[in-house]
Amino acid sequence: MSRWERSQLVEEIVSRVELVEIVSETVTLTQKGKDFWGLCPFHVEDTPSFSVSPDKQVFYCFGCQVGGNALTFLRKKDNLTYGEALAILAEKAGVSLGPGIDSPTQRQYRSEKQRVYRLNELATVFYQEMLEHSTEGAVTRSYLLDRGITPESMKRFRLGYAPEKWDAILNHLTRQGFNPSELERCGLVVARSSGSGYYDRFRHRLMFPIADQTGQVVGFGGRILGEGNPKYLNSPENRFFDKGQLFYGLHLARQAIQTHQYSVLVEGYMDVLMCHQNGIHQVVASMGTALTQAQVRLILRYAPEVVLAYDQDEAGQTATLRAIGLIRKQGGRARVIAQFDDKDPDEIIRKNGADYFRTGINEAQDFFSFKLQRILAQRSLRTAADKAGIFAEFWEDIRQAGSELERQEYFERLSMALQVPETFIREEYRKSQRTLRKNRDQLDKNTNNVHTKNGKLSGTPAAVIRAERYLLRFMLEDLRLFKRIEQEHGLDLFTDDQLRQIAINYQKVIQIIPEAEEKAAAVHLASLIEELEDDSIRSILLSICMENSTFPIDTDSHKEKAINDYIHTILEYKYRKRMVDIQLELGQAEHQGDQLRSRNLITELATIQEKIRFLEAKGSSTSYFGKGGKRL
Repeated sequence: MSRWERSQLVEEIVSRVELVEIVSETVTLTQKGKDFWGLCPFHVEDTPSFSVSPDKQVFYCFGCQVGGNALTFLRKKDNLTYGEALAILAEKAGVSLGPGIDSPTQRQYRSEKQRVYRLNELATVFYQEMLEHSTEGAVTRSYLLDRGITPESMKRFRLGYAPEKWDAILNHLTRQGFNPSELERCGLVVARSSGSGYYDRFRHRLMFPIADQTGQVVGFGGRILGEGNPKYLNSPENRFFDKGQLFYGLHLARQAIQTHQYSVLVEGYMDVLMCHQNGIHQVVASMGTALTQAQVRLILRYAPEVVLAYDQDEAGQTATLRAIGLIRKQGGRARVIAQFDDKDPDEIIRKNGADYFRTGINEAQDFFSFKLQRILAQRSLRTAADKAGIFAEFWEDIRQAGSELERQEYFERLSMALQVPETFIREEYRKSQRTLRKNRDQLDKNTNNVHTKNGKLSGTPAAVIRAERYLLRFMLEDLRLFKRIEQEHGLDLFTDDQLRQIAINYQKVIQIIPEAEEKAAAVHLASLIEELEDDSIRSILLSICMENSTFPIDTDSHKEKAINDYIHTILEYKYRKRMVDIQLELGQAEHQGDQLRSRNLITELATIQEKIRFLEAKGSSTSYFGKGGKRL
């Protein structure tokens, strides 16, 4: 693929996909102004420094300096090759990849995925038929009816029955053209220890198809009927099935979750079935208590609040506390249903009715009350150290409070519960905030100076550094301005080698795309990111694009004045620096008796001095920058 073809392809794909949506599949993002912020997926952090710009279609982490476009994000997140990431984005964008562009690895992956989906669908239909129509399935049908599950719910959730035979699904699917090794990779059959043949993994079990959020069956859960272990058996994880990234019932609950603006999280399959059957459709199951960060990110995409309805036993309550931490860390809100004596939602509804459970959801405790009650029930308050230890448990919760009113409520509750003056708790909180601000200031310092770490700009005034960065940012956002600056001053205007290299590469991008003038700036930027091979230069580019300008530029006249000031600052620095160099060279020439060189240098010096006088006549270069590069 030629450079022109690659640029065309990247631009078309980037123009059709939304980076915020792609990143949101992994990172919980919160909008602040025009950009979105979240915790960086590429390094561990407590304070969000990962930013996504929907306008520019780029992301950048001010903490670890990793950034790029949609292609870069997929490649780094999933360790994909360029071709694999391109194929995934092309599929999302509905763009056809020509011959030779799609990698053999990616073609094989897509082909295998579609075949696995087809295999799981056929298995689901087979198990459904066994439940609904076979004599063997009669016992399972009776079991479900006795548990209060209606035939309509059985169909809606596509419940099934795995016969007690050792080769039922094996024979059925091999007749459909699948080989036993494919069935083994999907977890439907198990290879015999003798090495000869296979047998069905699920036998005499009630089958729960597990679908992803789109409704595509990716695995199964099976409950034993009668005696036997384990009680529940799941498909083994494979490249297309990861239980830690799925919720049971999410494809049927998505709309209700978005409508109610909260989800209800339960443990088991039957809990979901009973809730949905009784009109409580915003319920999903984590399929156990080991909630993962990936699951939290997924559920928070649909609503910002999660109501936890785990079992009331010790294991369930411990899991609830852990889930609260995960949800809060991802920026979500958590409430807890904790007032029921019964073990799980399925039993609660069957015993007391759906309205009783709805009341429990509506009256669910806020996470702080639940956490405080549980900790107080387990810990001593005898000594100051005991109380300090409890306070430490809530430091992060107080810091994450969404408002001063919420924070005040937490202070009051802790003061009353721990019998400690509220002023003391506030002072401890202020100390923690001072420490946090100190860390943030250091982060900002590192961010602002990221492009000077290699020392290439040492000795360059801060005003010039800032002027070059801001000017380049404007040029990348406005193609006409880029061409104007290029024609009037040339790209050698930039004194910094790396900034100049970015400008030169951008020039290449717009030259190889015939209809570039009609393209959006964000699309050009995507191609520029691909053009830059040096990670350090790419990081500089992204930091320039993502940093917020601190001066007010809200009109075209302000923008034009700012641009002129930047150029003025850069040129004045270059001219004065050249004057110093000329004077040094002139001294050397005179010492060597080189009269011709001396005359040439004197002529050049006069020209430089005239240029400086011209700049001074046009106006001061400090309209936006004072000494040290700070805005006035």
